[in-house]
Amino acid sequence: MTSEMILPVGTSPVHVLRLALSLPPERFQNIILLVTERTADYGRRIHEILCSEGHQAEVIEGESLEGVLKQRTEVSDFSIIMGPGRKRDSLLMWRSVVSGAEKIPHIWVHHNVITSKGNTKDWEYIKALPNDFLGVKKEKHRLPEIEVENACLAYGFDPSDLEADDELEWDSRKCKFVLTVSPPSGAHTIHTKKGVQDWENLVLNKAQRIRKAFGMHAVEVWHTPLPSKGWWLTAKQRLTDAGFRGANK
Repeated sequence: MTSEMILPVGTSPVHVLRLALSLPPERFQNIILLVTERTADYGRRIHEILCSEGHQAEVIEGESLEGVLKQRTEVSDFSIIMGPGRKRDSLLMWRSVVSGAEKIPHIWVHHNVITSKGNTKDWEYIKALPNDFLGVKKEKHRLPEIEVENACLAYGFDPSDLEADDELEWDSRKCKFVLTVSPPSGAHTIHTKKGVQDWENLVLNKAQRIRKAFGMHAVEVWHTPLPSKGWWLTAKQRLTDAGFRGANK
């Protein structure tokens, strides 16, 4: 009996890629990437990476899933990963397996422990929810780090653009893009409201563009120390309100 994993593709493709790459090919002989019209390009790029890493995978549009599973009910068992994508995608997967394959799917979830500082403790895993009725035992697989080349490929982002931007980098450990901005040279001599706000608006607009391109959860934004007087204190507060981390001089 072939084991197939159904994985919905959401708008955070690197997270989906990590989940897919954590699945041992000898354990799951096929990965079904469930896509919508909005996420079809992400699914295609993830499929390309999975195949290059030795995984068997295919891309299926959501409304076609039930019919596909119905044809495989005699030869496959199905697992589903709950979490990526929308709530309706999770419901669609469940309905498609139960109605199309006439089976109850094994459920897997993304598992991690967050510290009080918002960091991931130890490692992140994908793990099966034990189910005595289905004979599902405890099982988990560690999520891998993603190198910059595959991260850019998943997003359809040109790596040369990343290399050309001194303020933006990929953190393979966190699997996030990190934007770090610094005040202009001679910032301590800039005292006018307009001078400070011009820099502040430039920074906030750049952060907004990057978050729109990669998604809020895929980007961290930081600032290096700012002058601790005058309009710079207001700028620091506005950056903090926009999710920047950092410190004043």
